[in-house]
Amino acid sequence: MRHKPGIGLLLSVGIAMFGAGAARAVPSGYSLVWSDEFNGSVGSAPNSANWSYDTGAGGWGNGEWETYVTDTSHVGVVSDSGATDGKALRIEATYNAGANSYQSGRIKTQGKKAFTYGYIEARARTTTGIGKWPAFWMLGSDFNGSNWPQCGEMDIMEYIGNATEQASYHMGTWSNRIDWSASYGTNNPNAYHTYGLLWTSTGVTNYVDGVQFETHPSSSPGWIFNKPFFFLLNFAVGGGPPGNPWANGTPVFPWDYYVDYVRVYQTGGSTGGTTGSTTGSTGSLSGVHALTPQCATGSRLDDNNFGTANGNKIQIWSANGSTAQQWNLSTSGVSPTGNYNLAAIGPYCLNAGGTTSGSVANLWACNGSTAQSWNITPDSQPAGYYQLKPANNGTLCLDVSGGGTANGTQVLVYTCNSTTAQQWLIQ
Repeated sequence: MRHKPGIGLLLSVGIAMFGAGAARAVPSGYSLVWSDEFNGSVGSAPNSANWSYDTGAGGWGNGEWETYVTDTSHVGVVSDSGATDGKALRIEATYNAGANSYQSGRIKTQGKKAFTYGYIEARARTTTGIGKWPAFWMLGSDFNGSNWPQCGEMDIMEYIGNATEQASYHMGTWSNRIDWSASYGTNNPNAYHTYGLLWTSTGVTNYVDGVQFETHPSSSPGWIFNKPFFFLLNFAVGGGPPGNPWANGTPVFPWDYYVDYVRVYQTGGSTGGTTGSTTGSTGSLSGVHALTPQCATGSRLDDNNFGTANGNKIQIWSANGSTAQQWNLSTSGVSPTGNYNLAAIGPYCLNAGGTTSGSVANLWACNGSTAQSWNITPDSQPAGYYQLKPANNGTLCLDVSGGGTANGTQVLVYTCNSTTAQQWLIQ
């Protein structure tokens, strides 16, 4: 999607100029919870457990010229001596003179991985010149193809063909857009650099090679960055922001964009979690997951009709990959330590509706209460399944009413009994 700031409010906040020799640093107290190192076999596609493709043409809201495709010559793992492990993901833009057509790649983690808050970084390099627009960016997980900019957008790294190198943010509505951006200056993007975002409940701060250059507090008007966001990597060609590739003569293709890795660090995370796998009480569960009850393995924990009203029904429903079935797990600040909040559709949390057995579980605006703080522990049988116990009554477990399998079956908190109705696979 990605639109050039035009209407609305444009804020450019430069905090520090880029320094060529600066070293990046993960903030103190943050540990790795997920990454893709792009170190598969040379010639392979990006890991399908993490990424899917956006394909097609149509300008993507910016008058772009490319058609996004899925072959590994346009999006694939390559050898790269400049990468930390000798391999990188290459996104390549090409031009077919006979057909007068441009092809490139665009991949996303929507429906697979999304996060709320953390220190996020990517190490990347690219070719430069007019008409080129490689980027590493994020969209709100509630993005449905037509609700931009309401869903929110965070651009961590983008090189725009008019020699602009920046991070930017977009939110608001079509009629009242809010856009922030700041340039980090000319830093030779042909060489590898590390692009970082520190994203917390109090604001966002951007870095290049550890040097801060942009920051915005969460008190800023229009703030929407308090919910899960997913990642995108792409290389756009032409259109409004980067300009006409032919403006300065005949362009030389292919154009290449290399990404060494994408990494997510969070407070309380596990240093070993590089694949996004769940590890229960022995590691971090942070990140976006689907929850499957053992009593109905074709179903998922589901927010009824994508509702956001306090008290909205929580149920099970056939797996469909929708945002109503994507739960963002983040460490809870409520005692005991190690508990999690489970958020859906933005800042709304799974809530134990009462402290007695049989109380309905529902959705409620996240409020930091014990009813929204869940202890997640491995169940004894079968392996890989978990019990979820609310901190307001640790004798209760998240339960599918009656062990039902029908769409719409209510989810409760019920006296823990280790039945399949209380065993949840976190995927």
